[in-house]
Amino acid sequence: MWLAGLRNALSLKYLQNQLIIVKDFGLSSHKTNALFRQMVSHYWLFNDKRATPSSTFTELRQMQQLRAALNYRTNYKCTTAVPHSVPAASVMFLPGKAYRNLNIAADNIPNVDVTSAHDAEVYPILQHELLILDMAAVKLLHDKLQLE
Repeated sequence: MWLAGLRNALSLKYLQNQLIIVKDFGLSSHKTNALFRQMVSHYWLFNDKRATPSSTFTELRQMQQLRAALNYRTNYKCTTAVPHSVPAASVMFLPGKAYRNLNIAADNIPNVDVTSAHDAEVYPILQHELLILDMAAVKLLHDKLQLE
């Protein structure tokens, strides 16, 4: 039953264009800013195209704090377009093998989770707006979900 649910969840992500497959997640650094820049350059983190690769994680934090301060002081939701304000997408990385740098870097980015393809569960996959797999995860899931 679990395999059927996982198969349906992955099919749904594919049909909704919310499934991305990359060659690998080999980050050169464990720094959050390296992953953040990569995610922004591929538009994985923001629906807003104004975010540029030159954005930094520090700018994101500052803009989140500014937006929170505006909402608190005025008692209404800030509806103005503030660049880099809040990530519009929740992202789940599903690597087929362990990537130490990816795990460390993703810990400090809001709405970004890393779960091994071995431990993939249906509900978290459906909760996230974007699912990013590497080729090792595709092979693993293909072998696991194959009908006999």
